[in-house]
Amino acid sequence: MQNLFPYFLIPLLVGILVQWLKIIIDFAIEKTLKLHYLRRSWGFPSVHGAIIWSIITLTGVVDWINSISFAISVSIGILIWYDAINIRAEAGKHAQLLNEMRKQLGELRIELGEITHVRKNFNLLKERLGHSVWELIGGVIMWTLITTLLLYIFGILNFSFTEIFTLLQQNSF
Repeated sequence: MQNLFPYFLIPLLVGILVQWLKIIIDFAIEKTLKLHYLRRSWGFPSVHGAIIWSIITLTGVVDWINSISFAISVSIGILIWYDAINIRAEAGKHAQLLNEMRKQLGELRIELGEITHVRKNFNLLKERLGHSVWELIGGVIMWTLITTLLLYIFGILNFSFTEIFTLLQQNSF
């Protein structure tokens, strides 16, 4: 019986590594260590995009790219990437509008004298929720390299590039 644990572990490790990479990238840019960014769901690179791309890479390598499992993982990946780029970006725009409305409502109530005590530090909604197309493209390159490295480390991917080209020539699509 084949040990399937590496196939579960590799996408999980990719997700953890990518989330820590966000901290390292932000530290390099902002010169401040912000460990609370480990909980953040936006920015470069995308963790959920990394995990699904890792799964796509795994199924492509193990089951080959003309398998049903590869087609299913690519379909799920497209759905996740669509959500990351479009739907979450729209939710961010809604959060921006709601935050602005909240600020204006607070100012209006002060002007009308309706509130005697104003809470100035209310929690704003997160406005940055999604990813840009470039964050996703850059992530795909990074996730492929990380997943491929882990495939080699776990001994799942153990053939040379000449063997890959031979396989590609044999399997014409």
